[in-house]
Amino acid sequence: MDHSRTGLTSWWQSRLAFGAVPLGDVVEQHRAELVAAMVHRLGAELPSYAGMTTPEPEGPVLSMSTRFVDYYIEAFRRRELPDPAMLAPVRQTAERRATAGVPMEEVMSAFHIGAAVVTEHLARLAGPDDAAAIIAIQALGLDLLRLVAVAVATGYSTERQSVLGEELATRQTLVADLLGGTATDESALRAGIRLPPAYIVVAFSLGARGVLDDDDAARRAIRRIRVEATRIVEEPVLWASPRSGWLAFVPYPAGSDWFSMDDRVWLALTHRQVQAVIDLPIYTGWAAAPPPKVPEAAKLARDVCDVVLATHRPPGIYELDDVLIDYQLMRPSPARERLQEMLTPLRDRPDLLLTLRTYLDTGRDRRRTAQLLHLHPNSVDNRLRRCADVTGLDATQSEEAMVIRAALLAWPAQPTVQPR
Repeated sequence: MDHSRTGLTSWWQSRLAFGAVPLGDVVEQHRAELVAAMVHRLGAELPSYAGMTTPEPEGPVLSMSTRFVDYYIEAFRRRELPDPAMLAPVRQTAERRATAGVPMEEVMSAFHIGAAVVTEHLARLAGPDDAAAIIAIQALGLDLLRLVAVAVATGYSTERQSVLGEELATRQTLVADLLGGTATDESALRAGIRLPPAYIVVAFSLGARGVLDDDDAARRAIRRIRVEATRIVEEPVLWASPRSGWLAFVPYPAGSDWFSMDDRVWLALTHRQVQAVIDLPIYTGWAAAPPPKVPEAAKLARDVCDVVLATHRPPGIYELDDVLIDYQLMRPSPARERLQEMLTPLRDRPDLLLTLRTYLDTGRDRRRTAQLLHLHPNSVDNRLRRCADVTGLDATQSEEAMVIRAALLAWPAQPTVQPR
């Protein structure tokens, strides 16, 4: 092996012996002691390994500890590190630990403990003239850990991706069951969770007025939202696929009938924390319901979010009580149909409709309206007069302005101008 091209340290060039005894023989002579010391320390220092430190030869920790000591023996004798084929058991061990849910940091810590056991034990055996050999032992340990880290990361990440893929599939099935009103305790257990008494169903939109042209930006934002929500919420949060709408299902242990003001404050704070890490504005509607009524809650949450966007409210988290009047005005009814008819004369005049919307959105501020529409204030006055002439409704009069606002809510969506 050409060590100069593999970035190895020069331990293999050292005199690998204690006195006249080669280090490979020294390690082999103390093999049983080293393995026993490793197994003991792993069980004592790593919680996830405590239940795996059995004395049986086929025990997972005992088997890997034995193999790790053998890596030292072979490396000292061959004066080279294990090749990828020899490290295959390390990858397999990492895969099994990932499947068992052992944290990756504990898997890596196990090998660091193993290297420390070998180094410390051999250091106690060294004589006064064995300083160079001790340095070689430490250097070999570092090189060995470098290769082991790659094998562990490869095995662990491969298995975790597989596990996460299976988990995602079962959870997406559970989400589909929730949205279909057919979720059961059995389907939840298959997804690795328990159905809570209720879910807070959250519908959200991103970007200016909920419009986002950059798909990559949307995916990045959704990932950040998921990471932040997972950090804040202790129980598993479920997420609907984009084709089902941007929906999150937050477990609520007390039941939907017990939603308190403290819970609403918590939701507002959670929205604020998530918004703090997302550059895009987040518009959110929510509703709480027990699992069988999640379909209705999902529709209501989405409708509330749509009302928030249609009425130009600022980014935030809203429930039905926050948008009651506007929500009702936007529902199909004879009154809504009549309100739409009031603006029918403006059907082919989008410039006049936009002027009305902007004028009311600015609190009937003609100068601000003119600024946003790049018009002279007198032009705004002229447009408002033309609107009054053809509809019979004068937006400059308070009572009639309220009717126009209701009619605009009932009217199909038209372009809006956002204050800068």
